[in-house]
Amino acid sequence: MLQVTVMRSGKFLNINDRLIEPKQIYEVNEDESNQETFLDKVEQFIRSKEISARPLTIQNYSTSLNTYSKPLHYKQLDAIIANDVQLIINNLITKELPL
Repeated sequence: MLQVTVMRSGKFLNINDRLIEPKQIYEVNEDESNQETFLDKVEQFIRSKEISARPLTIQNYSTSLNTYSKPLHYKQLDAIIANDVQLIINNLITKELPL
């Protein structure tokens, strides 16, 4: 059973006896968002899921996104096109996966 307790003395949530720092929402102006890379967004995504997902799930997300999306890591978000993603998908399909 999920048990959530808000601790007033600190800025942490106690979820099933694990202290988790709550998500922070940042206001981003348009100029900053245009400079963000795919890797920046991956890191934000992982941090946002830490509050609700299990540690193994977080590890799987992190490993998958950091391993398979390497060609996108340093591209700015507005520079990523469908062909970039399709190339990654094609590479994954043609790789021989371990049994």
